[in-house]
Amino acid sequence: MTYVRGVVEIVFARPLTMAEEWARDHRWTDWEGESFGGRREWDYVWSQPAVEGRGGIAGFDQGHGGWRLADFRQLYVDRVAAAGGGDELVPTLEEVAAARLYTGPAYVKLNGFMRLVGGVAERHWRARLAQLPDFTYSSTVFHLINAIRKLTQLAALQHARDRAQQGGGAAAGEAGEAEAVMLYRGVRGELPDSFFEPDAQGFLTAVDFGFQSTSADREVTIGFMAPGAPNVLWVMHGSHGADSAEQLHNGAVLQALSQFPAEAETLLPPLCMLRVLREGGDEDTTGAFRIADKEGTNKKGETVRFKEIHVRPCFV
Repeated sequence: MTYVRGVVEIVFARPLTMAEEWARDHRWTDWEGESFGGRREWDYVWSQPAVEGRGGIAGFDQGHGGWRLADFRQLYVDRVAAAGGGDELVPTLEEVAAARLYTGPAYVKLNGFMRLVGGVAERHWRARLAQLPDFTYSSTVFHLINAIRKLTQLAALQHARDRAQQGGGAAAGEAGEAEAVMLYRGVRGELPDSFFEPDAQGFLTAVDFGFQSTSADREVTIGFMAPGAPNVLWVMHGSHGADSAEQLHNGAVLQALSQFPAEAETLLPPLCMLRVLREGGDEDTTGAFRIADKEGTNKKGETVRFKEIHVRPCFV
């Protein structure tokens, strides 16, 4: 039920604009203990030119120096036109700003808001909580979800057009074939025992109330894991286009507008379901689940251990 209920009650009555949400100047710290403020993050994304290496951070807005918000949007105007898409696929300035915000420190506030509201079981109280002016980020969430949907559809259109040009049989404007798109998501901590108990249909599934950041680069994901503590690596087997049930299995590629482009981030929306695959692939219903204990090296050169779980992402 969590997967199918959607986020309508969270975004349908937004008490503040996105600018007003960040003007409250909420403060927070990230997982490394660094402090941030909402007004500063908003001003940087909305009204200031991008600064490469801002604050001495290596890789920050690399290749984006001097770009303003309208420049990032124009990039997608051009990409949609090149793919033969319509204006409905071009993200608005607000949608580009929301995506830019998420790729920086503001993701902490957005996911904190979504996971707290999403964890409320009763629909009425989820809506009431999401509409509290001193608490809500519903406008930013609304624009970010719209951006994800548009960029996911754009990626499918680009894929179909590329295949057509290469003689792959798909015409521009058609959904791409189910060709694998591999994404990786690292999470610190461990899953509850209940996750490993199949449901009545024999599936293992997980649903996150927040946005899910993934990378096309497996090693980048492992690089953020903690040594001496449990970690999980979700290996996501995505694909372009919608399936027969109108489900999507790929996210929005944010690399072109990301504050950290080297992370090669692809973003999945809230309530995206992860279904664990079996050894025989997507159609296998009886084989062993693809779950294994692995180890690797994080970006500090430390050995990290993690549980690797192969899944199929699904959202509507």
